[in-house]
Amino acid sequence: MIDSPKVNTAVKFVSDNWFSMLMLGVASTAVISVVNSVTGHREEVQTISIQNAGCIYLESSKLGEGQHYMICNGQITLKRVADGEQTDPEQALEEAIPTDAAATNTTAPPTK
Repeated sequence: MIDSPKVNTAVKFVSDNWFSMLMLGVASTAVISVVNSVTGHREEVQTISIQNAGCIYLESSKLGEGQHYMICNGQITLKRVADGEQTDPEQALEEAIPTDAAATNTTAPPTK
């Protein structure tokens, strides 16, 4: 009969605090869901930013999953995350930014 008081105290604790324990479970589930959602969005933004290194990220689109608004070549475009596609960010930047001599040379201002 030594175990009897321990079982009774445990049952009494659960019966006295069942609502608090239930609310703790609901709140924990909500917090875990929000953290998972934020982490998933952050990874998706990083992925699309790497895939479109020459573009500026604006925001995610409500039109469909994996779609994001970006500014590319001076225009706002809707980009989709490409699954499994590995791109080199340095190569994408080189393609987006002209490096030829004609585009980088500017005329010097007139001297007085």
